[in-house]
Parts: sequence; C-alpha cells; structure tokens
Amino acid sequence: ESAAMLPVLLLSYIFFIERNKKKYVLVLPYFLIIGLYIAVRQSLGITETYPWRSAPEYVLGFLTFLRAGLMYARLFIWPVDLHFDRAQEMFTTFHDPELWITVFAYIMLGFVLWKKRKQLSGPVLFFMGLFCIELFPVSQVVTTIGVRPGYISAAEHFLYTPAVGAFVLLVLVVNKFYLFILKKGFCSSQVLRLALSGIFLFLMVITASQGLNARTSITMFRRSLAYNPNNTRILYSMGIEMANRREYSQAEHYFRQALAGEPAHLISQIALGRSLHDQEKYIEAMTIYEAIKNAGQWNQLLENNLNESYQKAIEQYTRWIAEKPNNAQLYYSLGTVYTRRGQTAEGIEQYKKAIALDPVYKNALFNLASSYDAVG
Repeated sequence: ESAAMLPVLLLSYIFFIERNKKKYVLVLPYFLIIGLYIAVRQSLGITETYPWRSAPEYVLGFLTFLRAGLMYARLFIWPVDLHFDRAQEMFTTFHDPELWITVFAYIMLGFVLWKKRKQLSGPVLFFMGLFCIELFPVSQVVTTIGVRPGYISAAEHFLYTPAVGAFVLLVLVVNKFYLFILKKGFCSSQVLRLALSGIFLFLMVITASQGLNARTSITMFRRSLAYNPNNTRILYSMGIEMANRREYSQAEHYFRQALAGEPAHLISQIALGRSLHDQEKYIEAMTIYEAIKNAGQWNQLLENNLNESYQKAIEQYTRWIAEKPNNAQLYYSLGTVYTRRGQTAEGIEQYKKAIALDPVYKNALFNLASSYDAVG
C-alpha cells in the first residue's frame, strides 16, 4: 500500500517543500510503474478488493475509519492497550451519537487548521499530508478491510509508515511547547528535561513490553483475543498455530469459535475439517467439507482434503472390519463412505454384506434401495 502511494507522496513533497512546478512531470513514470504493478497483481489474483454494497455503507465505513483515526491520535500520546489486528465496530446508522461526535471533531480540526493555515510551514503541511496519504489505502475507501461482520480492521500496524509524519509533527509541537514554557518562566529547563526523560522512559518500557508480547505468535494472538475475543481472523490464526504445534483439538476449538462469529468464513470451515481429519474424525471432517458448496479460490484445497478424508475413512473401516468381520454396522458405515464418494457400486457391495449379517438392518436396506435407484 505504501508503495502505491509513493507517487502521490512525491507530488506532495514537490508542492509543499520544493514548490517547483517543472518537477511534476518527473513523477509521471512512478504513476505508470505503480499502475502496471497493481495490474499485474490483480491479473495474478494477488490483490483483491471488496467493495461496499451501497453508498450509505460506504460512507458509514469511512466514518468508522475516521473514528479509528481519533484512536490513532490517542495512541501517539498514550500508547496503552496495544494489540495486534485491532478491530473497530462499524457505524450502522447515521443516528449514532458517536458518529456525529466524530464528524464534529474533524470539523473542528479542519476549522482550526484553516484559521492557522498561514502559520503552517511547507514541511508541516507535507508531514500532515504524509500521515493522511499513507493511511488512505486502509481508509475503507479503496476496499473494505473487515475483521468479521460488523467490524473493520483498525490495526496499529497500519501506522508504521504514517507514524513518520505523526512523530515529526509531535516533535515540532513539543519543541514549540517547550520554548513557550521557558519563555513564560512557568518552570526551569531542568524540570522540563526531567519530564521529557520520564516520557522517554515510559515509551521505552512500552516498547520492551511489546517486544515480549510479540516474541511468539501465540502470545501475540492471545493478547489480541484478551481485548477482542470475537476477532475471526485472530481466532483462525490461533487455530493454525495450534495445528502447526499438532494440538489438533485446540485448533478445532479456535476454528469453531471463528465460525461461531462468522459462519460463512470459508477458510475456517476448511481448517476445521482438517483439524477433525488430523484427529482421525474422518466422518466429521467429510461432513464439514461436503457442506461447503463453493470454496472459490480454495476449491482445489477443499477437493484434495475431502478425497483424503474419504480415503482415510475407507482405510479405517477396512481395518476395523478385519478386526470384527461380523459387525454389520461397520459394513454399512463403509458403504456410506463409498456412496458419499460417488463409488455407488462399491457402496452396494458393502450394504449387501451388512444385510447378509443382519437381514432386518433398516438403514442398510434403505441405502441399498437408494443406491439401486441411483443407478437405474
């Protein structure tokens, strides 16, 4: 996203810092390269956009991002409750009081900047622009960036590049405030320096604690879930981490939690099926996979996983039948697996064996009749 905004950032630099109109033409190649880069990504399916369904939703999504912007401003001054993939609840109506408080806050900010516009230097305007330009790709204007239904992503990692502009502005403001305090004689320079040292020490402690929280994916995800236990993306990621550690029952738990909040989350459905498969619950895995009608870009993965579960279930029932050759239910269950896989002839043979052992086995009789019906 930052690379895509580079040409705009260069234009901003020329406009506010160099003020040389002749240099605008030098930026054109960057626009062409970025345009080609985006086109290639889209043609390869690397970049996907998810537009809003209606104009009111579009506006509400952008206003929700603006509310997140107020939270960003607070984080620069008081960086507490930091966690990965922060979510912001969507405005769902224009009657929400918080929406109008947000609008009022930005109107007042715009009013103050307009009144002070002659006092704002080129570098100040450039770094203000840098902050806004770098946040534009995640502003919900280009595409929706959701965490789960009803929530947009407002993660702190969006601030990495925009923070350059914010911190420069913060330094300029603090420096001006520092000189103002000294000029008015409210306190000595030693007291001010001591206060600034305390602020730096606080920031160093915060940085160290964040480093500890990010030492492993598990600790980072757990911290996020402590603040937002319904974040579908984090729940899914936690499940993947557990699966990588071969803790498949825990992986199943997190995938089910993700699906409880977002039942249509396809990749969590497939991952849930795989976690059941890895626990040798092949029939349950097949049921999960078969319930997915269209997995889109994950269709091949779904097909491979489903076929693997079919094969493993067949092998499992075959092994059990070898141990208990007079168990009609095992033949019946093996027949259902064959039938579900589309191997109707093999299914018929297993139903016949089940009925040979138990002539009044109703489920086997019914499935045998259904299979005969299916083949005409």
